[in-house]
This record gives sequence, structure tokens and C-alpha cells, in this order.
Amino acid sequence: ISSQDSNVKKNAKQLKRFFDSPGEREVHIAPITMRGLKGNVNALKQQIDQALDEILKDYSPTDIIVDFTGGTKELSTALYLSCIDRFILPAYLEAPKTTTTGQVR
Repeated sequence: ISSQDSNVKKNAKQLKRFFDSPGEREVHIAPITMRGLKGNVNALKQQIDQALDEILKDYSPTDIIVDFTGGTKELSTALYLSCIDRFILPAYLEAPKTTTTGQVR
């Protein structure tokens, strides 16, 4: 789950390249709109619900780990609630080579 912000999209793509492993694990990036939704956890959760439901068409909840690293408080809360509703493991992942702000090098 990634906002449309260009820096966030760039970081998401870097994490995808780092964690993707053909035949072992697949990383999906699902973009959501944050614009105008600051503080609106329910509206963010609705978008995340849709993205997760789409992924669940091909995977079981036990096959999925959702990373909420670097999200805003609202986004992290919405993501966590969506995961719990679907029995998906939310996780905080950190690539071994990150800057002090959490960006992948």
C-alpha cells in the first residue's frame, strides 16, 4: 500500500526490488490516494480494503505480510485495521541499508 507521492512511490519500488524473490516471494504495490484524507482513517481503510480484497483473490491471508513501515499515523492505523479484519499479518520491515529517515539506499 503506497500513497501517490513520488518519493513514497520511489521508496516502494526500491523495497520491492530488495524484497522480491522470484519463486519465493512476490511484492505487490497497491497505490492509494491520500490527498484530502488527512485524519480520515475510515476513507483510507476503504481504499486499503479494496486493495487487499483484490490481492486475496490470488493469495490466502496466511500467504500475505503487509508492511506498514513509514506510513503516516492515519495510514498505519487504517492498514493495521484492514489486516486484522482479514487475518493478514501486519509487519514493520526494515531493509538492512536504510538512512536515518528509513529510506532504502
